[in-house]
Parts: sequence; C-alpha cells; structure tokens
Amino acid sequence: MATYRNINRFSNASSRRAMSFTSQQLVLEPELIIEDNYTSQSFNYLEPEMIIEHTAQQSILDSPIVGDLLFPFKTMPLNHPDSLKNSSYASYDYTKNEANAATFAYRRGSNRLHAARDLYYDVGEPIYAITSGKVLNVSAFYWDTWVIDIEHDYEHISGHKIIVRYGEVNKNNILVKKGDKVARGAKIGEVGLLTKDGKYIKQPSPDKRGMLHMEIYTGEVTGTLSPGWVDLDDMLHAKAVTYKTGRSFRRRKDLIDPLPFLKTMLNNSKASRIIT
Repeated sequence: MATYRNINRFSNASSRRAMSFTSQQLVLEPELIIEDNYTSQSFNYLEPEMIIEHTAQQSILDSPIVGDLLFPFKTMPLNHPDSLKNSSYASYDYTKNEANAATFAYRRGSNRLHAARDLYYDVGEPIYAITSGKVLNVSAFYWDTWVIDIEHDYEHISGHKIIVRYGEVNKNNILVKKGDKVARGAKIGEVGLLTKDGKYIKQPSPDKRGMLHMEIYTGEVTGTLSPGWVDLDDMLHAKAVTYKTGRSFRRRKDLIDPLPFLKTMLNNSKASRIIT
C-alpha cells in the first residue's frame, strides 16, 4: 500500500493551509494509493508525477482541508463532553486529567499508569489514519483486540516523526500490514470488542465496551514501544500529577499525552466539515 503527498505541505508557503481544489485535480507523487476510504474519493491512475483526476462527485477535498492532522473518526466519541451517549458516559470523559479509566496517567493495577486516551465508540466503528505514514507493526494487543502502530509524516519534535499506536482494534477487520504506506484519512481498521474467556468489559454498564486506545510517541528514541518498567523521572514528556513514584507507564520514554493532539485533530476535522 502507498500514500499521496501531504496536500498541506507544498513548497509555496502561501499554499500550506486550507486549500480549495476547484480544478478537481491533484498532482501526486510516485508510489501512490488511489483510493481514500476516509473521504470516499477515487482516482484514475496515470503515471508518477502526472495528473490524477478526482472523479468523485463529492468528497472532503472539495472543501478546504484545515491542518495537518485529522481526527481518527468521522463522528464524535461517545465519551466526549459535547457528545455523551448518555449521562453514564460522563464518568469516562477522556478529556479530563487523571480522572477515570479513559484518561492519560490514570492508575491501572498495583503499579501501572494508563498510557493512552481511550475514545469510546460502538464496536465496528471505522478507524482512519490521522495523516500519511508507514505501518510499523500489526499484532495482538489486549483482551482479544489488536494494535496498529504507524509512523506518521508529522513532526512534533523537529527531525522526528510521531508514532501513533491505534489500540484495541477488531482483529478481523484490519486493512493494513507491516510495511504498508497509508494515506491521510485512509481506513485502517475498526473498533474492536474487549473480551476475555467469554467476559466483556462493560464500561459503563450495561454497554459492552468498544474503544480506540490511542498512544502517541514523539519518535525521539528507538526500540520497542512497550519495554517494561521505565521510571517516571526518565520519561521525556509523559508525567503524572497524582503519582511521582511507585508506578510506571511501562512504555518507551518518548510517550506523550495524546490530548493536545486530539484537540487539534478534532478542530481540524470540524473545520474541514468531516465532523459536523
């Protein structure tokens, strides 16, 4: 699988933001993906560096695309304060700080800290790549769900591409494999159901929980994303207000809280009319 050029990063500085493609054409680079499941657009492939005609009658690219990063869904999370499924979901508001199981740095077990923000959705909800990138890993993860790790073409720290861990996806509907290149907005999988020995996580009860467990790494260091115990003092960005010692994220030291990224992604997707 391959990818197309990040359309917000042209050499002309005046063209880097909020582009409107009235010509219905895009110039793409070699090694291209010609179907974008996020925007439901299709292209007629010609030759590298030549024109790819945009044949869809209506897609996101017909409107200005704002920002580099897009939200990984087309709809609002069930545990976002502006879109709670019901009042019970307020107890799992992922935007809070160390307040509940869906939040970053919340306690897990006797000595672990939660390394992600959990976005609650119904099982089967499509998941989309936040921007273009390369798949680093697809493997089993947690309670019969799988994980997709992607190095994205986006730098939070200059010279280093971020890595996003898309966790707790349905193992039967993964659309990418290790080494694939993905386009921004390409569908990569679906929300999975957390189940073990016939038991389900009900969060909040009685709903059987489906979610996207999203971790983000700045890319400043190398090696496995789950190295085991790492002292909190050794973490470059990830901090816990409630706990200073005795617990660990058990993640690579360039882990970072996804919340600021998620806020930007959501704003970009709303401004681009992907989420209304």
